[in-house]
Amino acid sequence: MPYQRLARRLADPPAPAVSTLPDGSVDRYCRLSAGALDPVERRRTFVREAESGGRKGFGLDPESIEPGGQSVNAAQQAHALGADATCYGHLDDPEPGRDVFADLPFEAVSMGRPAIVNVLDFDDSDLLLVEASSDLSAWTLADLREAAPLPVVFGTDAVVCTNWVSTPGMADAFHALGGESIPRVPFVFDPGDVLGSDLGDHRELRGALRALGESVDVVLSVNRSEL
Repeated sequence: MPYQRLARRLADPPAPAVSTLPDGSVDRYCRLSAGALDPVERRRTFVREAESGGRKGFGLDPESIEPGGQSVNAAQQAHALGADATCYGHLDDPEPGRDVFADLPFEAVSMGRPAIVNVLDFDDSDLLLVEASSDLSAWTLADLREAAPLPVVFGTDAVVCTNWVSTPGMADAFHALGGESIPRVPFVFDPGDVLGSDLGDHRELRGALRALGESVDVVLSVNRSEL
């Protein structure tokens, strides 16, 4: 590259394009109550009350609602850093008359209904109560193809793929993508909390990632304990 061209390119801040997929959630930050205990402020109190024979139920009162999901969060972070982000997620808010994803500051393409995550923000530690998305559980590569052509999804500077633990069809999708003629880009993969999965699932995932590496450059994003 000629020096003058390089200087002009470096003078402008980079604006990479990033695609993220395939999850999404409606995150409800809730107050938990139990009779005279309103709110229940500590997780250990919740455990104690749940274990007591006299406690039959709890009140769950949403105080705020936000868009969530790993792919949504990744797109928000990329957008905040100046990237042109597109999220291909599960973003159909199930609540009639509400769209918690409507004000996302980047392009969003939905492939179905999201999970519902009730966040109990206790003083000592958080607790998440999750209503899984049946659409995400049934997700396949065909759903992504229907949302956008694969060359468009992968015609970016990077792709971020998340939440294998909630997406049973992801391994099959990786095998299929390994045989596709798509742009060879960095493919950042965050599987989620893999520690609860069995060894057979881990072996299946490793095989799927090897196959995926035939078409993209896989970058694994996990914490130390998951390695």
